[in-house]
Amino acid sequence: MPLVRCLTKSGVDAFRDYLLNSNRKPNIPVPTHLLDSPNHSVRSNVADVEIEQREFQSRIEFARYLEHQASAAGLEGALDELGLWEWLTLFYFDQVCPARPDGSRVILKVERYIPDTSRGWHYRHLLKGPCDFRRDVGNDDDACDLALSGPVHNHGGAYEHLVSRPRLRSSPGVQLAARALYYDETGMKPKVGISSGATKVQEFARLLRNMPVEFDLQTMSTESVLALIPSPFLDRLESDYGQEVREARALFRQHEDFAFSVNPSETADVLTSLESRPLTTMQRRIRSDRFRTGVIGAYGSRCAVSGIGLVHQDRNGQLQYEVEAAHIIPVAANGSDVIENGLALSRTLHWAFDRGMIWVDGELRVGLTPVTNSEQRNEWLRQFAGRRLQVPRSANLMPSADALRWHTEHVAGVELT
Repeated sequence: MPLVRCLTKSGVDAFRDYLLNSNRKPNIPVPTHLLDSPNHSVRSNVADVEIEQREFQSRIEFARYLEHQASAAGLEGALDELGLWEWLTLFYFDQVCPARPDGSRVILKVERYIPDTSRGWHYRHLLKGPCDFRRDVGNDDDACDLALSGPVHNHGGAYEHLVSRPRLRSSPGVQLAARALYYDETGMKPKVGISSGATKVQEFARLLRNMPVEFDLQTMSTESVLALIPSPFLDRLESDYGQEVREARALFRQHEDFAFSVNPSETADVLTSLESRPLTTMQRRIRSDRFRTGVIGAYGSRCAVSGIGLVHQDRNGQLQYEVEAAHIIPVAANGSDVIENGLALSRTLHWAFDRGMIWVDGELRVGLTPVTNSEQRNEWLRQFAGRRLQVPRSANLMPSADALRWHTEHVAGVELT
């Protein structure tokens, strides 16, 4: 079998000239001579990956095949190199751009064949896009089923709406939720009508990408994603799964002002609220995601103690916050997943709070235990002693005084007078 090669700059330029001129001059032959021309292609420096000419039934089949061949060559990580995807596109050009009965071909925009990374459009490439997407969702084939179900030469509507959106692309929960709604497992293809009506896949994607930035879709479970969308979408589900999501959502109903805030009447007792009710695995997943999103949103994605709000935008455009949602009363001690039982804390301060090195008094000021204060290596923490917490704007979301008192006495071991 031939080894994967890379087109040189002159090879890429020649391939681009063909793409730009072929619609105007349909009789121009595909420049397959570039594949092994010493002047237009070179051996890959990444790995000796063997491939063969074969027909792929779908884009996911191609992505799996290329990943398997790369692994067989001992490559760990992504198969990527300048000119490599152009070479692969030319090698599989009959599938990327199949000929019509009269021998002519319909050439799409150049970025479908030559990756355009300058504008973040690499997902538009017919071969690189599916491979990158599959890697982004952890090589979870179930998460890829809907978006990559079509033929190699056509992305399809589901791919455009779910993968072209940076916020949705790297979220297994979003992709699996879309699969549950729109994928026909028996026929191994999208369900009929996913592009029409009020619950079409385009509307599903629009609803999710417009969620507040605090909603960390990248880590959110499938159940929580489904719980975010309006009930009519769940009617598309052909099993009891939809009813179970409805029941979970009813238990953790959404507040009209902030989607994952809570009804104060439900959380009078942060020790027993919700814990006294039997919860299914699905309900627990939704509750956990709801707590994390609600706490981080309530505190504006900033640490309540330090005020720091570091944020990172990954290569998919997904925002990732350094701040974490900390339980005041731990779950292990029957603390509830409600916002009043949470604080947004940076990772280091979260670690210190969980171990009782720092605590918060009734006036919402930070205290340090005597042992913590006396240890020289804890000098960094001393700057926060006596500092008042930065709290949510909404009084309904303020940390519970009862919960803070419990933490002070049972975790920090400080006796309050």
